[in-house]
Amino acid sequence: MSLVKILTDSTCDLSQEIINSRNIHVIPLKVCFKEEVYLDRIDITTPDLYKKYKEKGFLPTTAAATILEFVELFKELTSDGSEVVYTGIGGHLSSTFQNAVIARSELDDEVAKRVHLVDSANLSTGIGLVVLKMCDLRDQGLSGAQIQEEAEKIVPCVRAQFAVKELEFLHKGGRC
Repeated sequence: MSLVKILTDSTCDLSQEIINSRNIHVIPLKVCFKEEVYLDRIDITTPDLYKKYKEKGFLPTTAAATILEFVELFKELTSDGSEVVYTGIGGHLSSTFQNAVIARSELDDEVAKRVHLVDSANLSTGIGLVVLKMCDLRDQGLSGAQIQEEAEKIVPCVRAQFAVKELEFLHKGGRC
């Protein structure tokens, strides 16, 4: 039985403590303040982001992890014969999942068969819940394919909700 590595993206909203303790790998998305580009959770934290917003007076844009970044990470994570199961921001919300799909198709067959992809159809804590379930399944000894199958069963049941203290960011982002 091979080792299974769980991969998500930086939109999962899991704490660094949980990421470390559950042995979760994270691919960062990018946060862009015009020409200034930061790797989410690496070069910029959430408090930094709010500070920079106050300084600049405008919301940043975001950019997906690239196909090349996924290719390189998939190769790195499978180099020891491990399987990888990835889920992150939903495919209808970002091009990140599609980039992962394309990246897997660019891998040689031996590597590609060890990479399993799950569209979370979610964001934020919804992704985090799916990731934690995938970790539980990994810890129970399931294979990458089995984890993918079980995760796809729970995706339709996961709903993330949030409440906002004020409408400023929703308004600036064009959501209200």
